[in-house]
Amino acid sequence: MPIVSIAVVDLAERGDTDRRHPWETERARFFRGLIARHLGGWRPRRILDVGAGDGWFAGELGTDLSGCEIVCWDVNYRSEELDVPLPEGIVRTAVEPEGTFDLVLLLDVIEHVADDAAFLDSIVPHLAERSLLVVSVPAYQRLFSSHDDALAHHRRYSPRQLHDLLAPRFEVVARGGLFASLLPLRAAAVARERVAGPPDEHGIGGWSAGVALTRAVSAVLAADAGAGAWLAAHGVSTPGLSTWAVCRPRASAPRARTTAQGAATPGSCTVVVPCFNEADRLDPAQIRTLIETAGVHVLAVDDGSTDGTADMLDKLAAPDPERMSVLSLGANRGKGEAVRQGLLGAIASGADIVAYCDADFATPPEEVARLVAVMRAGDGIDVVLASRVAMLGSDIRRSAFRHYSGRVFATASSLVLGVPVYDTQCGAKVLRVTQALRRALEAPFVSRWVFDVELLGRLLRDRDPSEPVGPTDAGADRGRFVEVPLARWSEPGGSKLTLVSRLRAATDLARIERELRRIDRGSYEPAAPEPRSGNGPASSRPGLGPKARAGDTRGC
Repeated sequence: MPIVSIAVVDLAERGDTDRRHPWETERARFFRGLIARHLGGWRPRRILDVGAGDGWFAGELGTDLSGCEIVCWDVNYRSEELDVPLPEGIVRTAVEPEGTFDLVLLLDVIEHVADDAAFLDSIVPHLAERSLLVVSVPAYQRLFSSHDDALAHHRRYSPRQLHDLLAPRFEVVARGGLFASLLPLRAAAVARERVAGPPDEHGIGGWSAGVALTRAVSAVLAADAGAGAWLAAHGVSTPGLSTWAVCRPRASAPRARTTAQGAATPGSCTVVVPCFNEADRLDPAQIRTLIETAGVHVLAVDDGSTDGTADMLDKLAAPDPERMSVLSLGANRGKGEAVRQGLLGAIASGADIVAYCDADFATPPEEVARLVAVMRAGDGIDVVLASRVAMLGSDIRRSAFRHYSGRVFATASSLVLGVPVYDTQCGAKVLRVTQALRRALEAPFVSRWVFDVELLGRLLRDRDPSEPVGPTDAGADRGRFVEVPLARWSEPGGSKLTLVSRLRAATDLARIERELRRIDRGSYEPAAPEPRSGNGPASSRPGLGPKARAGDTRGC
C-alpha cells in the first residue's frame, strides 16, 4: 500500500493549540455527534485518524469512546512528537499502521492528495467488515482561492463529486453539508480576492478574539451545524462550506480473486457490463460463457434501469458472487458514467486488468476472451481495442449506413486523438490497471456516448512520449495501444443510439477536442459540474501534482 506524503503546511495548520478556533471546536462537536449517531450502541475497538495533526480531535473523541485504541497516523510526525506522553489508548505513528479498524476518519484529508482515488483505494484494506468511514472535504471548486493554496489543497469538491468518488468503493449511508452560514462570507472573500488580489495572511492558526465574540461565533456555528445534522438525519442534504459523507464497506462490491495465500491473483481481470433496461436483451448464457471462457469476474453496472434488469442481475450474481457482482447507480447516469464507475469499482477490488463490453454482446464472449488473452500475453500492452474490420475470414455483420458513418466518425476521432485509430467506438476494450488509468478515470467524461475517445485521449496524453503508441518493428507486443480485428461481430437490435444521440456525439467530439487541447497546454481541468475558477494550484491536472495531505485544518 502506498505511503502518502504530507505537505509541511500540516505543521502550520496546527496553530495555537491553546486557543482553538470556534470553527474547529464546533466542527469537532458536529462530527462527534455524527459518529455517535451512526455507531448507535456499538463501541469500536480500534479507530484510525488519518492526517491527525496534533491529535486534538482524537483526544476529544477518546472521551466519548473510552477503552478503545485510537491510532493517529501522520507521516509528518517528528521524533519528538512521537515521544510525547499521550492519553491512555491513543498512539501516534508516522508509518502506515497494520491491521483493520472499526472506525476510520478522513476529516479534511483527501483534498491534500494529488491522486485522491488511489489514496482511497489504499484505505479500503484497513476497513473491518462493520467499519464506519467518515470523510469531510472543503466544498465547491468555484470557492477555490489563495487560502486553499496556502493549505496545500489540490481541489475542492461539490457534494456530487464527493459522492461519485466514494460510491464505487463504499456504501454511502449519509451525506450533507456543514456550516452553510459561512458560504456567503467565503464567496465574498473570493470575490474580493479576484478584484484586489490575495491577502498577505490567511488566518491559519489560533484564535485570538475575546470571550464575547468567541461565544457569539460558536453559537451561530453550533446552530448552523445542528440544523444541518437534523436535516441530514431526515434525508435532506444541505450545502455547506464543507461537505461530508458517512460510509460503510460495500458488501456488494466485487472482491479481488485470491490465491490460497490470500494474495490477489496475478492477471486477475474484471469485465464491466453497463446495463440500462436490458431485461429483454441480456442473455444469461452469454454472461456465463464470458466468465468461463475468459476466466474473469463480471461486474454488471445497473444504470438506473426501470424495467426488470436490476432483479435479473441480482439473480444472476447471487449463486456465485466471487465470479459476478452488481453495482447499482440508482439513477440513470449514461453509459459513459456507468462504465467509469464500474471500472473504478473493479480497480478498487484489486483487479490487475479491467475491461468493458456491451450488454447485448455484439462482441461475442469468445471474442472478449481473446482480447483479454492478448492483454495477459503482452507485458508492454496497456490498452487493447476491438476493431470491426470486415475482411476475408471474419464475420462482421454491420449495416452499410453504420459502417460508413462509423468510418467518418473514426476519421474525425483519429484527428482529435492525434493517432490513427481504425475503430474507437466498438464497445469492447481491455485496459491494464496503471496509475495513468486511475488518473484518466478520476473525472467524469463529458460525453454519455463517445466517452471511449475521451478515455483514449486522456491515456495518450499521460504516456511517456518516448514509448511507441502502437506496434513497432520489434513486434506488436511493444506498443502500449493495440487494435485487434474481431473475427465475429453482429449489429444488435434495439440500439439505444438514436439520431439525436448521433448528432450529440458529433458536438461531444468537439468538446473532447477542447479538453484534450487543455491537457496539451498543461491547463487541464476536467469538464465537471463545478469548473475551476480563481487561483488554483500550479499543477491542476488530476493526480499529476506531488502528493500532499494535511491534518487538523483551520477552516475551509
